[in-house]
Amino acid sequence: MIAGSRSESNLVEFMSPFSYGGLGTKGDYKETDNKGLRYTLNNVLTYRFAYSALKADVLLGQEFTGNQYRVGVKNLQGFPMIEGLWKPANASISTNFYNSSNRFYEEYSESYFLRSNMSWEGKYLLSLSLRRDGTSKLKNNRQAWFPAISGGWIISDENFLRGNKTLSYLKLRSSFGITGNIRPVGHYDTQDLVNSGLYLNEPALRLSTMLGNPDLKWERTKQHDIGLETRFFNNRLSVTAEYYVKKTDGLLTSRQIPWSSGGFTSQRVNLGAMTNRG
Repeated sequence: MIAGSRSESNLVEFMSPFSYGGLGTKGDYKETDNKGLRYTLNNVLTYRFAYSALKADVLLGQEFTGNQYRVGVKNLQGFPMIEGLWKPANASISTNFYNSSNRFYEEYSESYFLRSNMSWEGKYLLSLSLRRDGTSKLKNNRQAWFPAISGGWIISDENFLRGNKTLSYLKLRSSFGITGNIRPVGHYDTQDLVNSGLYLNEPALRLSTMLGNPDLKWERTKQHDIGLETRFFNNRLSVTAEYYVKKTDGLLTSRQIPWSSGGFTSQRVNLGAMTNRG
């Protein structure tokens, strides 16, 4: 399956040579173009089978996502004093004031995943999944593996509880999985960048204040939980109890660094860990 979306916007701002804002420059014309393109390619293969008391399905998939965004800004000045000639082609000066606003961003990601659900006699449940995700945002650690496993036992379907008039449903379940996150990472946080600007009213380059970190990696969260689901009196009353432990390591954050490092003030890093229980 292929899906995509495209966005475009154009903003024109003009101050005439007779206006307060355009008097000193004999008119000021500014045009901002924004163009975006996002597309996704999905391939999925599913297989279901049953053997004796076993029922299962297997899903194998691949996903590719591309995201591009472009910003273009131009500024013109020096227009004739005749209103009918206030067109961009009649400007006498093309300035460099907005050079730093011209940007092009791109991001690509690719994932492969495998998932299987199994049940034996409809009361012993097992699910397995494995993902391999890659992203262009990272450099030396672009790919990572994210496995997960979960199991359940519908105890109320056992012979010793079947037909119980008080307890309608009883299920014990548990799971463990690892997920990844790179949302805090900018498009080019792994690289040392230069920004465009002006020096003596001429285009110039200067180092970015953020130091690139090519060793950035995925922020990983490991979660384990165990729960008990119950329903009583012909499903009129439901009670669920659950306990989980979630630990995130390699937290993505910005670290301040001294100016003496070469003019840099910060760097994106993996730093610290956090644990939640409840």
